[in-house]
Amino acid sequence: MVQHVRRPLDVMTRAIRRALFVGLMSPCVLAAQEGQSIFSVLDTGDRSIGPAPALAQGSLSEGDLLTYEGRRVQAWQIAAGPGDELQVDLRSDDFDAYVFIVGPGLGGGLYDDDGGEDLDSRICLAVEAAGEYRVIAASLSGETGDFTLEVRPRDGATSGTCPEVAETVAEVTDASELPIDGRVLSLGGSGQGSLDADDALFLGSPAEAWQLVARAGAPLTVDLVSDDFDAYLELEGPGLDDVLSDDDGGGRCNARITLTPSENGTYLVVVSTLGDGRGDYRLAVSAEPGFADPASCLEVEEATTGGTDDPEAVTVVGALEVGGSRSGAMTGSDSEYAGSHFQAWTLDARAGDRLAIENISEDFDSYLYLVGPGFPDPIYDDDGAGSLDSRICVEIPESATYRVLAGPFYGDQEGGRYTVRVVDQGIEELCPTLERTAETRARILAELDTQGRALTVGQTREGTLDPAGSRHPDTDRVVQAWSLELDTGTEVTVDLESNEFDPVLYVLGPGLDEPIYVDDAGGGVCNSRIAFTPSASGTFRVLAGAYYEGGGGAFTLRASIDPPEIAQGGCISPDTTVVGANNTVTTTDSGPLASLSTGREGLLQVGTEIEASLDADDETLTTGEPAEPWLVDLRAGDEVVFELLSDDFDCILFVDDGSGSPLRDDDSAGNLDSRVVYTAAADVTVRVVVSALSAGNSGTFRLRAIRRVP
Repeated sequence: MVQHVRRPLDVMTRAIRRALFVGLMSPCVLAAQEGQSIFSVLDTGDRSIGPAPALAQGSLSEGDLLTYEGRRVQAWQIAAGPGDELQVDLRSDDFDAYVFIVGPGLGGGLYDDDGGEDLDSRICLAVEAAGEYRVIAASLSGETGDFTLEVRPRDGATSGTCPEVAETVAEVTDASELPIDGRVLSLGGSGQGSLDADDALFLGSPAEAWQLVARAGAPLTVDLVSDDFDAYLELEGPGLDDVLSDDDGGGRCNARITLTPSENGTYLVVVSTLGDGRGDYRLAVSAEPGFADPASCLEVEEATTGGTDDPEAVTVVGALEVGGSRSGAMTGSDSEYAGSHFQAWTLDARAGDRLAIENISEDFDSYLYLVGPGFPDPIYDDDGAGSLDSRICVEIPESATYRVLAGPFYGDQEGGRYTVRVVDQGIEELCPTLERTAETRARILAELDTQGRALTVGQTREGTLDPAGSRHPDTDRVVQAWSLELDTGTEVTVDLESNEFDPVLYVLGPGLDEPIYVDDAGGGVCNSRIAFTPSASGTFRVLAGAYYEGGGGAFTLRASIDPPEIAQGGCISPDTTVVGANNTVTTTDSGPLASLSTGREGLLQVGTEIEASLDADDETLTTGEPAEPWLVDLRAGDEVVFELLSDDFDCILFVDDGSGSPLRDDDSAGNLDSRVVYTAAADVTVRVVVSALSAGNSGTFRLRAIRRVP
């Protein structure tokens, strides 16, 4: 881990910090004034990486600089010289990575958001001039956490976005040629991976490489475990005369290598298979060899499907109490359930208890199940408590005895110790959400106070949704409760309309097993409508809510037998973002849009939403990705939020007003969805282009134009 050295702030550093914090000027403005990025004068704190290939671990903390755009940043020096062609990767499991590179000849610098896998960043650098180059590790929205920085040679690289890797599988005979891709192990740690069709072939079989950091004289055992293929393991590194290898040393088809390193250093671990097997695997590095299953590899199918499918059949080893903890140790002969070994603990809990149940272990990757009344299927968790520890957050539905199953993620881990604890204090901090039964959720919603608000059939009521009001127990979004009296068999339609927030609507009551929920009425209308016929008479609860966090304002609520056409609109977003925020970036020219027609797909109205699909018949960007252009008419001063949402592909959204500088966004709407905020300087027709991160992507999407509310 890199040591961070805190130093007194000199005059220049203080000026930079102030400019970035208060937003007096952006890095782009300063770059234009000085011919270089402001990041070129940030203190690296003795942090450096290189020469390539090189891998370093780091961490963003509250002490690192926060830019005016809300990014947490940390500077590293790269050991590079003229003629170097490099690929730089920033990876993190804790935050959405954003990487910058600054240096001679790069002007305002290079930057990338999601050029790597998932939310990781990747950028290429062709070093043309001597001087100091820096990589700036950043989190997109100010988050803190650990990260991995990797610099490696990339033949033919030019400064900017790295070219797509050809879809051919490399075959290597030297294990050192296998990519590491951030896979790092140390004593006491473990990791997961998957051998698939994209992996390089090593000696004719798919393979992945890991780095193992070890210390001289400290014995260690590397275990490769898989239920999907016959594991094969190799290890090479400092002080070893020959490559170590193993096939079935871990029992069944699992592999194990044990050694005592003679030198400190980084070893290379190669995960592979005998033959052409594919599938998931797990690596673990321990101080002492664990239990090796003596079963034959030929019996793996029978062996891995053994044990019990009934959690009630797992042997009980003790009792837990709310607010207490108990320690246990795996015996090697514990009950096998769902492919691993567990010990059961009983827990007497009361209806309404809000609990965090944790399995903490320094000896193995922990796993946890909770079973009992009210839960038709077991609740389970792997790493909810952070690192390799488990946590289940739950609201108990019935006063009864529940059963907690604690054990390792895989194997029996004979002798491995763990602690199970049941926490009932500070749940809000530990648990963002709670597991609840449908009945519990409906009960909580039904108990929300209407404060005398009542709706009758044939009536339209005006209301105001207060962002400080009641909250939905699962989403934590604001909701407001109304009562509605209905008779059996009455076909009623409930509408919620607003010009100040994006409405969502819930109905629950007699004869409804679960609350009815709807977001949009469809057909480009973001207002909400629910039509239903109650099977029982009684008092129903209608909940008016907002789709966005912080949403609120005036609304109209209506219950009718013969409903009118629902009002257009309702696609409203709160004032939570600005142009250029998150990973919305301005391109220097029309670039990838140059090949597209002008709004072939038609006109999109502000305040509406369309549902369409990307497919093989669509146009493509100059870079090969599928694209659909739409036109939107705007008036001077209009502030509009464009959102592109899809469950089928990673969205890319462009907004082009013809100025030569289209806005482009990847993931600002969360997950893999896109958001661009645009303010019209004059009456204009803009071209909104729907696209995807990769060529070949296809599927349905939703495109909405939301009027921004100040």
